[in-house]
Amino acid sequence: MRCLYYLAPTLESTHQITDDLHEAGVKDFFLHVIAKDESALEAEHIHSSNYLETLDILRDGFIGAAIGCLFGLIGAGLLMLFQPFGDVRKIQSSRQAAVGCTASASALPSRLSCAEAVQTIA
Repeated sequence: MRCLYYLAPTLESTHQITDDLHEAGVKDFFLHVIAKDESALEAEHIHSSNYLETLDILRDGFIGAAIGCLFGLIGAGLLMLFQPFGDVRKIQSSRQAAVGCTASASALPSRLSCAEAVQTIA
């Protein structure tokens, strides 16, 4: 569906445009007029739009996604710069040692502790 937007300076020109569109075969269901003064449109019997028809959801969604992506990148950069949770590489190496301990626990005798198993593997 195509949307055509017209800016009309006066209510009379708006009335003329809607009459021309009606003569061209456009029904009121497809014709929505946005105005600051809704009561003047009702007085002239011009079909006005509701609140949902005045929103531009697709454009606003793209703008919101772009702003969210920008803030996400800035936040990730700040986390990498300041490292509030410590050095991530040390955390990852200790996780790998713990995973190695649990993976090789069946191969080692049961009387060894996890710390001894990590030393045995290393």
